Amino acid sequence: MLEAKNIVIYKAMMDGYVKSGDMTSARRLFDEMSNKTVITWTTMIHGYCNNKEVDSARELFDAMPERNLVSSNTMMSGYCQNKQPQEAIRLFQEMQATTSLDPDDVAILSLLPAISDTGALVLSEWCHRFVQRRKLDKKVKVCTGVLDMYPKCGEVEEARRMFDEMREKEIASWSALINEYALNGNARVALDLFLTMVREVKPDEVTMLAVLSACNHGGLVEEGRKWFHMMEEFGLIAKIEHYGCMVDLLGRT
Repeated sequence: MLEAKNIVIYKAMMDGYVKSGDMTSARRLFDEMSNKTVITWTTMIHGYCNNKEVDSARELFDAMPERNLVSSNTMMSGYCQNKQPQEAIRLFQEMQATTSLDPDDVAILSLLPAISDTGALVLSEWCHRFVQRRKLDKKVKVCTGVLDMYPKCGEVEEARRMFDEMREKEIASWSALINEYALNGNARVALDLFLTMVREVKPDEVTMLAVLSACNHGGLVEEGRKWFHMMEEFGLIAKIEHYGCMVDLLGRT
């Protein structure tokens, strides 16, 4: 068994193995540790999920003598990361039914991608009601996440209603809705929203990719050229994704 004075060293070594993806060595150290903490367990769960070993992550999660929101959120995020949205949703529901843990904004932000991946409107509406009951809709990032979820479940107008009701918007809120309009074939609506945005806040690279995507989907070649060149005026540097979008757009000419 490890001596107490070596615990910190072993934890640091285990963390290093996890970050490098060497879960075999990390597990060996973990199994040798006599004084495991919630953080130690959660580190291993996170490592297994990053290494696409979700079953091993869940095995450890189920074996934890004590869980907290961080460990539960880590497991949910791991399911989403590994394209198992139904398992993430099931875990969230289990947490509600069998524990006293009170989901916070991080838990909801872990859950939203899972619901988006299912495309199930009934789940998105259930999640939105949950957010409202817990008053988590006061958090801008949660509102943006719900806003981004709705169109992926076929409900763009509900996303717009939420957007219009938001007292505070972040750049990601604007970008999410612009992108969803673009993906749903509403290029002009996306660009009109963008024009409204730039009167209030400066766009970022994600916003501009959504704008170029709108131009691409709408076949708006000249407007695409214009906004691509405007990136420099916004203080932005075009990345490979922006160039790729322009190549697709110019291929239409």
